[in-house]
Amino acid sequence: MLDLSSNRIKYLLPSSMLANPYENHLDTIVSLNLSDNPFKSIAETADQVQSLMPNLTDLQVSLFDEQDVDYIISTMP
Repeated sequence: MLDLSSNRIKYLLPSSMLANPYENHLDTIVSLNLSDNPFKSIAETADQVQSLMPNLTDLQVSLFDEQDVDYIISTMP
């Protein structure tokens, strides 16, 4: 489990890490806790998580907006 909760994270990853996620071994992460972080965009964060961590089976994130809840439910497997 990678626990990044309560770290004041606003963006998941810098664009330089998005080019080839397999070079960064992000595909090995299966559990991720992002709770209590003030992300600028939950949708962008969820999209990054899906593309960078294809083996992820457990995602914990704090959702405060109904639109964010709907987005996560409709897009995350």
